[in-house]
Amino acid sequence: MSSRAGRRCPSFLDLARFEAGDLTDVPSAAINAHAGPCPRCGGALCEIRDARVDLLGPTWDHRRTARRAARSIERQSS
Repeated sequence: MSSRAGRRCPSFLDLARFEAGDLTDVPSAAINAHAGPCPRCGGALCEIRDARVDLLGPTWDHRRTARRAARSIERQSS
C-alpha cells in the first residue's frame, strides 16, 4: 500500500512489531520516519497504543506487563 507521499506503507504486522519494539534499528527508524506524515500508519500506531492501554493499563514496561497478563490468562484457562 502506498501513502500519500508515494512511499510504500509497512504492513500492519510490521507496524505492530515496531510498536512492540521487535524490529531492528534500521526498519524501526524507517517506520518511525514514515508513520509521522502518513495518516494510515500513524493512525494504526495510535490504535495499537490505545488498545494496549485499554487491555493492560498505562505502563512504561509494555513487554513485562504483556507477559504478566499472558501468564494470568494462561493460569485462568488451566
